[in-house]
Amino acid sequence: MFSQNHIERSRFALHIKKSNTNTIEDNHIIANSVGLIFAGAKKTTVQSNIITNSNGKAGIAVLVKGVSDFRFKDNTLKYNNKAFYIDAKHNETEIKRFFTNNDISYNNEAFHFHGAIKQNLIKNNTINGNIEDVVKSVRGNTTSKNIVENNYWDKYAGFDTDGNNIGDTSYKMYQYADRLWHYNNRVKFFYATPIISIINFILNLAPFIEPVLLLEDKKPLLYVGS
Repeated sequence: MFSQNHIERSRFALHIKKSNTNTIEDNHIIANSVGLIFAGAKKTTVQSNIITNSNGKAGIAVLVKGVSDFRFKDNTLKYNNKAFYIDAKHNETEIKRFFTNNDISYNNEAFHFHGAIKQNLIKNNTINGNIEDVVKSVRGNTTSKNIVENNYWDKYAGFDTDGNNIGDTSYKMYQYADRLWHYNNRVKFFYATPIISIINFILNLAPFIEPVLLLEDKKPLLYVGS
């Protein structure tokens, strides 16, 4: 149990490697290069923490690699360069990571996947005000076997004709050919600028190359907290 701590301006706030049955709860983790690192950890619960302002060259709130039965719930991740950096094993065959009821807002990137996007449950989260909702930094490795539903995405532009606060169409997150910064950090200097925003808008309407589907929320929420 690691609980009720305040960690500020460190390189790593907490690094857990090949440790089992961990509980990280009710901590304030502020302005560290990397907030929480989990590598090879099993049966880990991370809940009710506030992780903010992870910036710099790394700038990661939560780094997850090679975990199983990883449960991340009721946390707040704001103002980080990357809220999540997730490195999944390619041979995973069941859900390994559970992200539920979190506030993931005002980060440069909400979910940054290195390699495969698979075996994740992402449900009942608020994903709001991020520059990028989903980024995949390595070419190849298809998306598969994720459960993504009942999240609020501020970029979702669908309708709710029956008034149940669930969008009539799913929210599909694509990677378009123009998004070179996903693979090239030098180009990243220019993202979120007006010219890149205009290019994104045009290519979202009429992409010249078939985009890659990264994630799909089949039941996106129209409003927060419902």
